[in-house]
Amino acid sequence: MVSDWRKFEQETLRIQARFDTELESLRLQGILTQTDMTKVKNQVTVSRNALLDTIRRNDLQNEIQEELFASLIKDYINSIQKIIDDALFKLGEDIFLKYKFRQVYEKANLYAKERNFSRNQTESLEYFSKGALAYALKMLPKQNKWSSNKAEYQKMINGFAEALQEFVESSQIVVPSISANMRNP
Repeated sequence: MVSDWRKFEQETLRIQARFDTELESLRLQGILTQTDMTKVKNQVTVSRNALLDTIRRNDLQNEIQEELFASLIKDYINSIQKIIDDALFKLGEDIFLKYKFRQVYEKANLYAKERNFSRNQTESLEYFSKGALAYALKMLPKQNKWSSNKAEYQKMINGFAEALQEFVESSQIVVPSISANMRNP
């Protein structure tokens, strides 16, 4: 059980570091306001306190406590990710797509590293991802009028995640549901 908590803690710290970097970059660009940053900091504090309370509880079975902990982490990640996604979407659909495609690729690449995939397999994954992103960007409307419906672009991202998973599986590489984990709430 302790090793599971350590894994959760490491993953949470890794995600928090990524969020901190992305949020600060968006703040420096003037995309996120100080109010947005305060909202994020409050969310972090509430989430951290809820997680600590969950760890300290002695009245729950280990499995239930672990499920509650995982659920709290997922809620936290989704709420911060929504703030980042909304800010990036304001910058333009091309920036939003690049960011989301990169997220999917990073998840697949991390999986590949954990499974000690060969250099050729990893390079194939990278080339496939770059090609898919180039195609998605080429498919964007040429006009300056962007769609305000982020769901349309999320469908494109989910399609990429599913295609990436199929590509990986056809290369004799198994990736556990990349697409299901990349969908926005």
